[in-house]
Amino acid sequence: MITLKNDCLRVEIAEPGEHPNDGVRFDRAGFITEVVLNNERQFCANEPKNLSHPSTGGKGLCCEIMWDLSGEAVVGECYPKFGVGLIRKENDEPYVFYHQYHIEHFPVEVTYTEDSAEFQTVPIPCMGYALRQWKKVSLEGNCLTVEYALENVGEKTISVEEYCHNFLTIDGMAISPDYVLEISGLENQGSEPKLYRGNGHELNLVGNGHGFTFAKADPAVFEYPARVEAQSTPFTWKLSHKGAKAHVLGEESYVPVRVNVWGTDHLISPEFIQKIELVPGEKTSWTRKLTFVDELMQ
Repeated sequence: MITLKNDCLRVEIAEPGEHPNDGVRFDRAGFITEVVLNNERQFCANEPKNLSHPSTGGKGLCCEIMWDLSGEAVVGECYPKFGVGLIRKENDEPYVFYHQYHIEHFPVEVTYTEDSAEFQTVPIPCMGYALRQWKKVSLEGNCLTVEYALENVGEKTISVEEYCHNFLTIDGMAISPDYVLEISGLENQGSEPKLYRGNGHELNLVGNGHGFTFAKADPAVFEYPARVEAQSTPFTWKLSHKGAKAHVLGEESYVPVRVNVWGTDHLISPEFIQKIELVPGEKTSWTRKLTFVDELMQ
């Protein structure tokens, strides 16, 4: 476990191969499992187990690079899962994010100081694809910044979707109307409940203008895809809890192609999905910044 600290924040990062950073779904570089503000306020939660599929072991701020290349491999060959490694194709089924696979992990080179950590993911060329990754996690005051860079060092064009699974809570508080998620770049969500169970029962996600609030704690998982309206950067959002008097401010340096909001019980996960396409030799970079605020200290 890597622990970064300054006068405001303590951030824990699971090293590649260390639980929960030992699966076949999430980017193994910079897997942030906990953020604590002022030695008291806690902001990270575990991926729930009451899902329609087995839990994939997510926790805190863990990223994923999505592109199913299993269709380009024959049974017995390997195909890349970027950020993770080379998966051996055992049958004609497509990649399923919650299945277990035989995998050759990409090497990840790690260096860190007291308040920052850098990760270099070394590609293993496969089927003409190779993606070099760099990530830096750093602290400044009550701000956590994650810088990313990708370079296509293979022979084929790479076309992926990337996002952070923000498994967030504020001090473990159960979902209630005290939680408010503001996303100014979304189209207006109105003020009505947004989701329903198959039997017609209303779930707890409620429109709140350019964002959402939550009706009650509910063990059922809710999920809602929201349309992006604004096209300016940074793309900002805020998750707050009125009773706890704390919040987290997020800034994405890109405009997401879509936003997904889901969660359950005490966990809220806003996901800001971006599309990345790189021709051979091309590079790209972006930044995510999270500011953690204890309103009682202001």
